[in-house]
Amino acid sequence: MSEKDVYVIPVQNGWGVGRPFSAKLSKKCDNKSDAISYGRNLAKQDKSELIILKKNGQIQDRNDYGNNPFPPKVKDNLCPITHILNWVHRER
Repeated sequence: MSEKDVYVIPVQNGWGVGRPFSAKLSKKCDNKSDAISYGRNLAKQDKSELIILKKNGQIQDRNDYGNNPFPPKVKDNLCPITHILNWVHRER
């Protein structure tokens, strides 16, 4: 996990884009596709990883736009980052 990673997470009435150690979301979108598009642009710009969560908090997809020779492995497709899931509950 890096400070530059970008997450697409479910929030109340939409989807949010944010970073792991940020107190606020970078952007809130009405639909998931807009949030993914915005998050992808951020991740490409910063050469970081984009992690997309499902409504239940599981990781749906992840894309690394950096030069990471050893991308992290996710066990059982669960998000290992507790504070990301706290965003989900705080925004609902």
